[in-house]
Amino acid sequence: RDSKFGRALVIHTTSRSGGYVLGFRVDPAEKLDEIYKEVDALFKVFSVNPVFGVDFKVEDASESLRNVTKHRESDDVEIIGEGGESDPLAAYYAEGGKDVGRENDPN
Repeated sequence: RDSKFGRALVIHTTSRSGGYVLGFRVDPAEKLDEIYKEVDALFKVFSVNPVFGVDFKVEDASESLRNVTKHRESDDVEIIGEGGESDPLAAYYAEGGKDVGRENDPN
């Protein structure tokens, strides 16, 4: 259709996809009819068999759940410690009670 830029290719989208009106100026103007025919042919092809970005394959028969279920196996692992109980607060006492790095540190 005609616009302030001359003849333009105008595409109207559906309301489900936003209801946009898109306009494209084509240079040279002689190619406008050729591009319109190509866009129209592509629209007809894709409206019959649309591509939604998801590929899938239909299988004839699926295997039963029992055939594809794997049973849990547990490893035979023994955890060996350092020989005794350790004190979880021992790391905090490693400094010998110094107040190093504290805000009220006079050093």
